[in-house]
Amino acid sequence: MFKTNNKKFNKGFTLIETFVAITVLVITVLGPMTLLSRALADSSTLKQRMTASYLAQEGLETVIFLRNTDSSYLSSLSTSVYQINLNGLTLEPCSPGTCDSNREVGISSPPGGSSKERLISSAVHWTDRYGNQSAVSSSYIILK
Repeated sequence: MFKTNNKKFNKGFTLIETFVAITVLVITVLGPMTLLSRALADSSTLKQRMTASYLAQEGLETVIFLRNTDSSYLSSLSTSVYQINLNGLTLEPCSPGTCDSNREVGISSPPGGSSKERLISSAVHWTDRYGNQSAVSSSYIILK
């Protein structure tokens, strides 16, 4: 066949080949980087939700502890929203959404329930990049 001795065609990469190589390199690097940054952001959100869930559960456990240590204490509380005072381990009344902390404990009498039955709801509120968030745990307890 024909042999060309034109050295112009045998010299390195052309501008188009270089551009294509850079484009392929950028796509292969940016794809995993985007996935990694999204995974890190999601793990942070999941950590906040798990912590809020544990705090809401702790609110329920505090009310159960108060019931078990002083049976008349919860009976004396009216249906309302409270915040937990961890220093004296008491419940202090507050308006929904205006408690000093981000954790509220609601005590109510369930409809059709006995006079000794209470519905306890513990809610934790926080704000993240998705807006206002809440985690709620609820349980029925029987007063002693």
